[in-house]
Amino acid sequence: GSRICAPCPSGYSGNGETCIQVGLCSINNGGCHPLATCVTGSSPLVQCRCPVGYTGDGMGPTGCSLSTGVTTNACSSNPCVNGVCVPVGQTFTCRCHPGFTGPLCLLAADPCSPNPCKNSGSCSKTADGGFSCECTAAFKGTKCETPKNTCGGYLRDAAGNLAYPPVDGGPIAGIKSCAFVFATSPDKVLNVTFTRFKVPSSTSCVTDFIQ
Repeated sequence: GSRICAPCPSGYSGNGETCIQVGLCSINNGGCHPLATCVTGSSPLVQCRCPVGYTGDGMGPTGCSLSTGVTTNACSSNPCVNGVCVPVGQTFTCRCHPGFTGPLCLLAADPCSPNPCKNSGSCSKTADGGFSCECTAAFKGTKCETPKNTCGGYLRDAAGNLAYPPVDGGPIAGIKSCAFVFATSPDKVLNVTFTRFKVPSSTSCVTDFIQ
């Protein structure tokens, strides 16, 4: 049979199958307002405390409001943990540094969204929070950005270099039809430049030619 695991309960992190206790305040600031301080105690619930100059119960995105007659900068408490705070009226928004996301830039961003692997490569998240690319047969490199020196291929990057055969000046064994397809969008001009091109001398061009 099969099974489907529900999300981990409050205060736990994981995929539903394995849940690790991290504390109620460790996830989304315990549900408190981004400016509020989340406090845990003997109670199974958290307490949300608004900062000086604000009033409210501290719960949720509207839990803290600027006190009457108080003028302050919503970014004065540096709420964006891994980002830059931008005041917006009486509240703020966070511009997260690369690799982080969430209202307060607390969450590690998905390194595979958007997919950094080029040329239809598959992205996988690594244990250290990075990513690795599994390239198709025609490409190689950290991001599958480099065409392999193979006979034929489908190339769709905006720019690049191609060399064949793999060994400069080496022979091509047997008769091969190497079809390299260069694709681009209809509104662009495709410019292909041969910096070096050499074929053996032939009187009939039966086996070595380009078209």
